[in-house]
Amino acid sequence: MGIIQGPIGSRPRARGWVVGLALALTVGRAGVLAAADDKRKDKPKAEAPPKSEPKATGNHGTGGGHAAGSGGVSGGEERRQRPAPLKITQKVDSQGRHVIETRLKDGTTLQRGPKGEPAELRTKGGVYVQHAPNGVTHIEIEHADGHLVKTDGAGRNGHVQSIYKFHDQQYVQRTYVRNGAVVNRTYRPYYFGNRTFHGYVPNHHYHAAYYGWARARWLHPYPYHWGWEGRPWYGYYGGYFVPYETYAGPAFWLTDFILAATLETIYLGQSWPEAGPTSGGSAPVPATDGPGLTHEVKQLIAADVTRVMAENEEEAAATSPGGEVSSEPPLFSGKGPHVFLVSSGLDAKDNKECALSEGAVLQLVTTPTLESEWVEVKVLANRGATCPKGSIISVKTEDLLELQNQMRATIDDGLDKLQSEPEAEKPKQKVKTKNSKPKGPETIPPVPAAAKGSEVPAYMQDQQPNPNAVKELSDAVLEANLAEQAALAQEAKERMEAEAAEDNAINSLKRGMVIDDVWEILGPALSVEKSGTFIIKQELHYKKVTVVCQAGFVWEIIKISK
Repeated sequence: MGIIQGPIGSRPRARGWVVGLALALTVGRAGVLAAADDKRKDKPKAEAPPKSEPKATGNHGTGGGHAAGSGGVSGGEERRQRPAPLKITQKVDSQGRHVIETRLKDGTTLQRGPKGEPAELRTKGGVYVQHAPNGVTHIEIEHADGHLVKTDGAGRNGHVQSIYKFHDQQYVQRTYVRNGAVVNRTYRPYYFGNRTFHGYVPNHHYHAAYYGWARARWLHPYPYHWGWEGRPWYGYYGGYFVPYETYAGPAFWLTDFILAATLETIYLGQSWPEAGPTSGGSAPVPATDGPGLTHEVKQLIAADVTRVMAENEEEAAATSPGGEVSSEPPLFSGKGPHVFLVSSGLDAKDNKECALSEGAVLQLVTTPTLESEWVEVKVLANRGATCPKGSIISVKTEDLLELQNQMRATIDDGLDKLQSEPEAEKPKQKVKTKNSKPKGPETIPPVPAAAKGSEVPAYMQDQQPNPNAVKELSDAVLEANLAEQAALAQEAKERMEAEAAEDNAINSLKRGMVIDDVWEILGPALSVEKSGTFIIKQELHYKKVTVVCQAGFVWEIIKISK
């Protein structure tokens, strides 16, 4: 088979035409760059902007990179400073929501939820605001001297924290406010590396005999009527929490006290859309979703209370009131409660982020160490759709320690109630009817006289609740609202400035610029499409514009309409 050839000399002529075109392009481009260099010689040199490596595949163009990087924009114009974009990232917050976080110029971070609603604010001045998905707002104001204020969005529930010393030992005093009622609690800080833990220490110690009585069983079960029927929180959680009808011992009574006190505090701390529980309006829709607090779960809490009473009895018999406290929080020594009630949102994860609803019950799986950042727990009850009952999840060690502190403090509140109420509320005359329920604490045995009484430890002798706590909570709400309004306004301003700067940068683009000028003015492209073999064509895709380059030069600028 022969080979068909064209006329003699046709191939050399074609080859010469291609070489000529390439030479013309090269010479023309060199002329443009030479003219630009001549013009730049007469102008002062602009400061070189920070280098930014574009994330694109292939070369910038045919020989265009070095020429543009050596001086300025093609055509002799000064280089423009690239517009600083808003620092925006996507993440998952502690409530399991996918949020958009914006970092403002002053260091403030603002997060928005899936619908654009404000979710979290953190300022450099110590203001922290969180809007949880269930409508609860958490506010923290931290001052430079360590003074801390935490409250809900209404300023009804929260605490004021300050630091004091006793015998060179540092303590943390928290004055809790619950709908106007003030409670004083004390914690000891523990330092490990760069981490600080706060462990609850009691404001008073009971006699060892009282702890022994509290962990024992009675000869037979006794009924008790709490009188919660008319309270909104009880109706709201009626499908989740049901108290015992009779009590086999103080530990079971304390179990219902702990659950009720925690759920009531949670309920009163929520921001209801209409008439709230303190305004005389109707109660919100009852929370009946999810598995409730079963008999088995309550038995585990009662067993935990019994164990804590035994630990307290042992400590009370071995040390005098006001003696040295333990060297580490009970959570890390295996002491203290192992079952916890969740009173607010927690960082939790189970291969993925999951949300624990208020009132969820967790059980410690393994005792954490001081180095542990996360600790494994088992979900015993949860009203939310994620983190189902029986799942093993991880929560932050600091969060679990706070839950343990809360359990220990609530147990002490229950012990106070047991000591002060039973005999005082006995009716003068008992009236029995066929369908009547026993009323009042006269239905359970009173505390023995030998087990009554308590002593105040030395580190608590001069400590009084903060008299300004109620006002400080109200002030914190006002400060947080102002900070959030200012941050939202600043975000809108910086967003408009960034948009305007981006538009100006796009308008400064001109045909004939080299590709490096585009990189410098707009930054790395979102994506780059490259085609051609000899004459390289590149399409640089940005949010608002597509820049088409031929042989390293800007050929076409296509603005993207909204």
